[in-house]
Amino acid sequence: MRARDLGIALGDGVPGPRNAITDVAGVRVGHRTLIEGESVRTGVTMVVPPETPLFAGCHRLNGNGELTGLEWVRESGLLTTPIGITNTFSVGVVRDAIAAASADEDAWSLPVVGETFDGFLNDIRGQHVTAEHVHAALEAAEGGAVEEGSVGGGTGMICHEFKGGIGTASRKVGDYLVGVLVQANYGRRERFRVDGVPVGRLIGERIPLPRDGDESGSIIGIVATDAPLLPHQCDRLAQRAAPIRQTDDSQSITVALQLRRNDRHAGFSLRERQQCVRVSTLEKDVWLQSGHAAGRIESAAESKAAVHQEQRKIGKLRNLDGATSAERCRGMANGKQFDRPKRKAPEMAVVQLDRVQ
Repeated sequence: MRARDLGIALGDGVPGPRNAITDVAGVRVGHRTLIEGESVRTGVTMVVPPETPLFAGCHRLNGNGELTGLEWVRESGLLTTPIGITNTFSVGVVRDAIAAASADEDAWSLPVVGETFDGFLNDIRGQHVTAEHVHAALEAAEGGAVEEGSVGGGTGMICHEFKGGIGTASRKVGDYLVGVLVQANYGRRERFRVDGVPVGRLIGERIPLPRDGDESGSIIGIVATDAPLLPHQCDRLAQRAAPIRQTDDSQSITVALQLRRNDRHAGFSLRERQQCVRVSTLEKDVWLQSGHAAGRIESAAESKAAVHQEQRKIGKLRNLDGATSAERCRGMANGKQFDRPKRKAPEMAVVQLDRVQ
């Protein structure tokens, strides 16, 4: 049962067909839930993009938690693996399992895995999540409706002193979609509101509190969009998806992904694709200088023509040897040197996203 099933429409935006992160084309979600006896309530959730690497960004509102692989996301602006979410003590095994499953021919992988603490409802020190559970979640990943609540990594979570877990939603923004998936494990009951109504205060203690008033806790968020964003714009999107209030002993960490497909890079190795992304970023800067929307030029031939046109006009790229983007990418990956283009900050944004409620 979801809020909209009860006639409660949150915010002013229009949801996608499923009101889920899977409304963004190609995104798949899979869960593996562990419920054993009276003490095991945990699991793992996988968010699988259609391809990697992708432009990505991240934001930390309060960092009393873990999301592995973010240093590379910040450094490169790229996501190179599926994203896992689990409990605090199972981050390592989930990260290792994703690395083993997603390493390319160079055996290189820096997986992104987030966590929230389920130790109140789960025997967290038993570390019950295994690599087999991660593989099962990957195999179960699919588009369409996303199972929510006490499933996967959210099985043992508490939110606003009610049962918490996995939640998802999406909104249309012009011609684009923005989808979000969270693992919620935070908040006092008195601060729980639904469309502005103080539901937590109205319920009070008619439903027993699971523990003494402790406002600590965490939320992990994953934002996906098909809008043509560059990495620094993914950072801004992740920042705007963070909750407003956090405490010193809590965490709010968000990752934002840009899933607009670029067929020019199909079939390339990870190293070649990383070089393509870097070259594409330079070319998009040039297109932005002349008012072109980033990503509007799809083929390598069009890309070459556009860049050379701007080279003649404003002299931004030099000594490209007449090579296409793909040839330059492969050359860089194989150690061939090209003169480094001089860069200038873009003077206009790729796309302007209003705050999504």
